[in-house]
Amino acid sequence: CKNIAWVVVDNLEPVVELISSIPVYNKQDGTITITFSYTEENPGYATFTIIGPSPHDTRTSATSTTELDKGYIENATVVATFTGLSDGTYTIEFVLTDKIGFQAIATLTDSLTVDTTKPKVEITDPTTIDSVYTRADGTVCVTYSYTEPNPGTVTIIIGTTTDLVNCPIEGTIAVAIVGTGAVLGGSLQPGYQATNYGTLTYTGVPDGAYAVTVWVVMEDLSYLVGTATQTGAVIVDSTVPIVEILDADIGQVGTIAYTKGTATITILFSFTEGNPDTFTVSLGTETFATLYALNTTTIFNLTGEGHGTGTIVLDFKCSNLPDGTYTLYGTLTDKVGLEGDCKNIAWVVVDNLEPVVELISSSPVYNKQDGTITITFSYTEENPSY
Repeated sequence: CKNIAWVVVDNLEPVVELISSIPVYNKQDGTITITFSYTEENPGYATFTIIGPSPHDTRTSATSTTELDKGYIENATVVATFTGLSDGTYTIEFVLTDKIGFQAIATLTDSLTVDTTKPKVEITDPTTIDSVYTRADGTVCVTYSYTEPNPGTVTIIIGTTTDLVNCPIEGTIAVAIVGTGAVLGGSLQPGYQATNYGTLTYTGVPDGAYAVTVWVVMEDLSYLVGTATQTGAVIVDSTVPIVEILDADIGQVGTIAYTKGTATITILFSFTEGNPDTFTVSLGTETFATLYALNTTTIFNLTGEGHGTGTIVLDFKCSNLPDGTYTLYGTLTDKVGLEGDCKNIAWVVVDNLEPVVELISSSPVYNKQDGTITITFSYTEENPSY
């Protein structure tokens, strides 16, 4: 009898090459796909070992359960499974054993990084207590810091509380912000409290207070996310302020202020504006608001929840204004830079001349102790009072 091809003689050791492992970053429990090439006419089985920074983290993670194809095989793949790995960097060791018992060993150094710690993120500008004020169309620069050894991408958005969507546990990040946000993606450098920034560009955002949220996403299958939010850090205001001067030189009868050319007058004003900043009042003619440059004064850091009133002192002691009728010009500027204007024509009368008076006669000259007397007089005065 004879048995054809029952004995195979093989004196050649297998040749194997590890090409890549995907993903490079992973969670402590998961899988990794390893690509390899080999040359062997009588292949047996392949074993993968994940070698960690300590014996506790070294384990055989995958062994092929079927015989490998013979010959020169390029880009073969096997899926390695592992559990309970600690954070750190791992080397993958590949052992191919043929049917004779010869082995070929190849390694991929630092081919797997396990990272189970979420990034730490902090927004440093703008913040809830130091908001940025902007219009409906514009840009906002957001500065943030993060601590993460294996960062992947960053996403920055602005929106209301209800607009902010949760970062998905797996897959690509999607931000569904309608008209109120922007997405910034890109590579981040590993670091401890590393500082970075991104600029958001947006259009058509309604007036209101918006939150800024920064997501720093790790480059791994677990998509661990570090997030930070600053509520009300962006204030959108496209509404022009409304301002009105109510009174000049409070305490006088009526709203018109009669004064000398070197004096001060107190002005009462009201405004409608959610984010007021400054109010400036100046004195000039009806045609030229800045004719008297020294007659301008500003009140800063206005406060008010939509509406408010205030007083401001207009000092023109150094101007020596000539006699005449003047107009008050008021400008309220909000924190975005929008201006609301008002003017009150002929509300300030400057009079530096004393009245001139002459008594002419009184009738009758003689009278009782109780009675009346008619006095005739002449005077020269542009602004007589009593």
